[in-house]
Amino acid sequence: MIDIEIRLLRLIPVGSDRPINTNELAKILGLDVRRTREIISRLITKYGVPIVGTSKNPSFSSNLITQTLINQHLDFQKFSF
Repeated sequence: MIDIEIRLLRLIPVGSDRPINTNELAKILGLDVRRTREIISRLITKYGVPIVGTSKNPSFSSNLITQTLINQHLDFQKFSF
């Protein structure tokens, strides 16, 4: 993983207690929303990180890593963060 992917991954919470939306992630990282979404997409497709959105409206969706998939024996050590 490259540095920006690791930084973004560290910001996304595990579980639904405190999801963070894409706009907030972009602001924290100093990126535009489109670039942030591209990185999230890459984390999902390239590394298999179980990131989900919590809203049907993509403009307001929040991101989180699903606890359910982690509980199903996801080998989280492969994500060196």
